[in-house]
Amino acid sequence: STYDGIQFKTGGGTYPGVKISNVRIDKSNNGSGILAMSGARGDATLSNVTISNSRDGDVFTEPGSQFTFTGAPTKAAAKR
Repeated sequence: STYDGIQFKTGGGTYPGVKISNVRIDKSNNGSGILAMSGARGDATLSNVTISNSRDGDVFTEPGSQFTFTGAPTKAAAKR
């Protein structure tokens, strides 16, 4: 993706109990691997999530967001 891999957006209602598992996100060249916008509400659990090459970081929660994450992504292994 040229923007964020996954977005939790403002104004979309509440997203409780989201599960993100067995996902690889690569090359979010103009954003984050996973973004929670300032008005996003809810929570997500990350399991076996790999994020690489994202300009603004792996997981970014904008100030004011009421969205929380449990778990953390792993870094992709460097290619040789």
